[in-house]
Amino acid sequence: MDLTRPISHPIKLPTNAHFKDEGTQMDPITTPNPKLANKKLGLLLSTKPENPNAETVYQLSKTALANKVDTYLYFIDEGVLNLKDPRFAELAKEGLKLFVCAYGCQQHHISTDGYGKEVNFCGLVILSNIIDGCDRFLAFN
Repeated sequence: MDLTRPISHPIKLPTNAHFKDEGTQMDPITTPNPKLANKKLGLLLSTKPENPNAETVYQLSKTALANKVDTYLYFIDEGVLNLKDPRFAELAKEGLKLFVCAYGCQQHHISTDGYGKEVNFCGLVILSNIIDGCDRFLAFN
């Protein structure tokens, strides 16, 4: 993914059915791309953990971090249910800036207790700041 050029047309992503026989593992990053270092990527996830978007966002976050991209992830709506996936907490310990909609947690009966300082419970003002402050922002709904 080249975050250094502006997007001039909508991106059409293939469906998971297209890749059903290819597995879900991405090639490991051996050498970070220096053009991506210190770029800012914002991600929004609003779907349940069972939705393929959750795996896509996880892999994208992992790859971005490996390329030294400052990565911001915001869970909203049913996306707050992804807090139960320990992989996101691990990515947060590795540098992912993880934000979770506090109202969404309240609506889906998700406790905000027991998470470390790497998980930030907040409101939509933070999401607005992420959108405004990132070089690229992708929403997975």
